[in-house]
Amino acid sequence: MLMKKILVFGICCCFLQTFYAQSPAFSTIKVQVDGLKASRATLGYFIGDQLYLADSTTVDTTTGNLVFQTAHLQPGMFFVAIPEGRLFDFMLEHTPADLEVRGWMNHLDSLIALNSPENTAFFTYQHYYATQQAKLGQMRSMYDLIRQATNDRSVLAEQEEKMKAVSVDMAAFETNFISQYPDLLFTKMLRAARPVEPPNDIPLRLSNGQINSQYLHWMARHFWDNNDFNDPRLFRNNLWTNLLNNYLTQYTAPQPDSICIAIDRVVAKMPKDSAFYQFAVQYLTQRFELSGWPPADRVFVHLVDTYQHPKTTPWLDQATLLRLEYKAAIHRANLTGNPAPPLELTDRYGKLLRLDTIKAPYTLLIFYSPLCAHCQEQIPGIYDVFRGLESQGLRALAVNTDDKYENWRDYARLQNRHWYDVADPSGKNDFEKPYAAFNLPVIYLLDKDKKILRKRIPAAQLKEVLDPYFKK
Repeated sequence: MLMKKILVFGICCCFLQTFYAQSPAFSTIKVQVDGLKASRATLGYFIGDQLYLADSTTVDTTTGNLVFQTAHLQPGMFFVAIPEGRLFDFMLEHTPADLEVRGWMNHLDSLIALNSPENTAFFTYQHYYATQQAKLGQMRSMYDLIRQATNDRSVLAEQEEKMKAVSVDMAAFETNFISQYPDLLFTKMLRAARPVEPPNDIPLRLSNGQINSQYLHWMARHFWDNNDFNDPRLFRNNLWTNLLNNYLTQYTAPQPDSICIAIDRVVAKMPKDSAFYQFAVQYLTQRFELSGWPPADRVFVHLVDTYQHPKTTPWLDQATLLRLEYKAAIHRANLTGNPAPPLELTDRYGKLLRLDTIKAPYTLLIFYSPLCAHCQEQIPGIYDVFRGLESQGLRALAVNTDDKYENWRDYARLQNRHWYDVADPSGKNDFEKPYAAFNLPVIYLLDKDKKILRKRIPAAQLKEVLDPYFKK
């Protein structure tokens, strides 16, 4: 049900209220869809890849008529939905607006917009793209069937050429659309979402077929040339978040430092009081906070340190800022790619052991407590994974975090596991600060120089995480 999928994306609420206050006049959207039997309809809008609720109204099920009279709408891309799903999208190039749309429930690809050149062209574009996407979907399904049935490259190549031809047609249609309707709001959105064209003397590929690094560098520098960050209308659509993600994945090296530079470059183009700036800072912070990509912690800390402060993000409440700072502080001491914080502990025979003296291509660092019930459940499986890779050079250091030294020593001797079991008889080490060793067990993977490759690896995913390193 669409209504259950409409998300109120909390990070945007504050600045949306600010923008709403600028436009108190009512907009009227009249819709007649013959055959529409839903009793209620919803008016919504797009911000990035999220859907937001603006208004709802009853439907006259005998005529299919419905009317939205809504205040505080901002220009951008909108949709009308019923509980079964979205009926159609449309544009408001300015507000307050007076728009009328007519159509048929069984032919929503033939909508009519009265006295709105913007939506007449937009509906044409939407219909064409939906048709071509459906055609491409059928071709891909056929391609998969052919690939399962034969290894004949000529047959597969023929199908690939057909799909390529459809994609070329779609690109040409979009180019012609932009040329034919240069002043429409939707055209400006399309133009902003299209990659810039590099000079002819900077090709994508070199003569040997390799990607041209000069091309990638040029694209990274000029990627946003078609975007007007001073026009907030260009932000309110379902195109912009994909554009931002493409910038960071296609034209930015997959290294945390490169990503931080790329983020700073685009954010610097955005006015500090704009919807672009506020959304980008919050969206990217959340994206890298929750990312499963190991070096994402470096990007997250950079975003918090650079942007998440009362002066740079005044729309955020103090509790959110404190939460972000607390999370960043946890990461700073053990950032992926940095050397692991030093450890000098005592093994079960009373001998001091330093982490940096363990010679191995990879080292597992496991923080646990014999008194932890969850550890008792997980440690045997962790140990089995370790033993399975020990012959390939994996070593492991199991660190007892409990201050009951005598209990641990008896436990370690009883278990007699073939890894380094160590503890701190002095009780002076605080493993939580340098290693975020809470919610035990906590597992790190270190390289030969004891730099952090992965951290806080879930025990159930340990083998899956380790396998790629040893398959090299």
